[in-house]
Amino acid sequence: MTVSNVHHGDIVLVPFPLNSPSANQRRPAVVVSGDYYNSGTGEVVIAPITGHGRAAPRIGDYALMDWKDAGLLGPSTVRARLATLRSSHLLRRLGGISRRDMEGLAQWLRRVMEL
Repeated sequence: MTVSNVHHGDIVLVPFPLNSPSANQRRPAVVVSGDYYNSGTGEVVIAPITGHGRAAPRIGDYALMDWKDAGLLGPSTVRARLATLRSSHLLRRLGGISRRDMEGLAQWLRRVMEL
């Protein structure tokens, strides 16, 4: 996968642990960086997605409302554990978050980062 086809809001599959393309485990993440950053640096800023649901999300978590439409297998939560990853380490695109979740995610990031 190249950075030219990765966009803000895309759900991507990444190796786990991060920055280890030969890792055996793979996890979904959402691209939170914008296209300007992605194409200019060859990197993406991602937030990991977990399927380990909770009755109430923890502080710093964002529960995706439209997880099915995003290409995820079950109820999913975005974690506030941002990481920068070389775009060449991305394994593939799984889908993208809905407009509703994009707006919720933007609010969530502003709150987490106090922007």
